[in-house]
Amino acid sequence: MMKIFATQLQGIFQSIATKQEEAFEDASRLLLQAVSGTGTLYVAAVPPLKGTAYSLCSHPDAPEGIVYTDSIPGDMQETDRLLLLADSKDSNEISSWHKTAAQAAASSVMIGPDSGKDQIELDPLDVWLSTFVRGGLVPSDTGEKHGDPTALAALFTGQLLFLYMQEMLEELSS
Repeated sequence: MMKIFATQLQGIFQSIATKQEEAFEDASRLLLQAVSGTGTLYVAAVPPLKGTAYSLCSHPDAPEGIVYTDSIPGDMQETDRLLLLADSKDSNEISSWHKTAAQAAASSVMIGPDSGKDQIELDPLDVWLSTFVRGGLVPSDTGEKHGDPTALAALFTGQLLFLYMQEMLEELSS
């Protein structure tokens, strides 16, 4: 069971890291506009991913100026950016937060499974980073799948995004 979970999780991580290089670069540029300028980078998440969002905000590689929020501030400005952690179950909440950011002309980066991309209309400057998660990874004797990697995949994607951001900052300063 553990070997199946580890192998499947490794495949998800590999897909995240290798299939979206351009999207990671676009997302990094977009978010760096807030943290290297006068904006704020807000991080919000659906309830099952709030712990993951908080972990990303307090991560040693997190950029300066990153703020965890339970709700999108009403005074959000065009210079602010929004990093949203989504799962396929709560697209209404994510869609609402995205609309709030769009009304302020603030761009968003979404981390979540592909299924939400079809339900949320992205603006041209917004970026979707897929976690490639489609449910549990380990089949049981009854056919159900257990071991949902949603939080792990979102954390991995967020940390990879931070590494891209650090690399871009280093290139700019040299």
